Formats: sequence, C-alpha cells, structure tokens
Amino acid sequence: EVRVFDTVTGDSLNTFSTEMMPWHFQLTSDESKVFITNRMSDSISIFDLITGSTNTLTDESMEMLHGCALSTNDELLVVTSSGSGKAYIYETDSNQLMHVIALGVNSETDPLPTGVAIVH
Repeated sequence: EVRVFDTVTGDSLNTFSTEMMPWHFQLTSDESKVFITNRMSDSISIFDLITGSTNTLTDESMEMLHGCALSTNDELLVVTSSGSGKAYIYETDSNQLMHVIALGVNSETDPLPTGVAIVH
C-alpha cells in the first residue's frame, strides 16, 4: 500500500492499496495522478487523486518492474523491467502501451535496468 502524509503534522491523509511490493512512483505535475511500479506483481498501479479512481496496467512480458518516469508534459510514462530487460512506454491519457523496447539489443550482457530518466 501507499500512504499520503501531511508533512507538517505527520498525520496519515489517505491510503491506496497497490499490487504486491510497490517500488517507484511518479506524480503528475498537477498532482492529480500517481503512477506506481509494483515490483513483485509485474504491474503498474494508477491512482487518480482527484476522483479516487484506480487502474492497473499489465503486460505479459513485464517482470520485476523497477523505475518509472513521466515526460515533462505528463503524456508519456516510461517503466523499466529489470526481470525482462525491457522498457515500456505508455500514453498516460489512454493508458495504452505504445512501445516495448528490448534494452539488450547489440549488447554482450543481459541488461538489468533498475531506473529510468527522461532528459529534455
């Protein structure tokens, strides 16, 4: 689960149930949604902080999700999978999987991506 705290008082404001072992998260720039990689359930939890709605994204090839990053305009979410050695790019309005990138192509070693950053 993920908890939201008041940073002044330390009071717990909200709790969100995730899949197994939430790992990294990204908050949209307007603070309306949070995207969370779930390491051991191979999924991404999405919480709409305005409406309270939730959604879960999965793909058969996801294994041990780790890092996640949002584009500056919050339109794309990039997630890395250390178990599969792939990166997944989602369009955030529709939650549609746009691309799966095999990170080990032309490499002599198997990649173990554990983070991601989007450089502008």
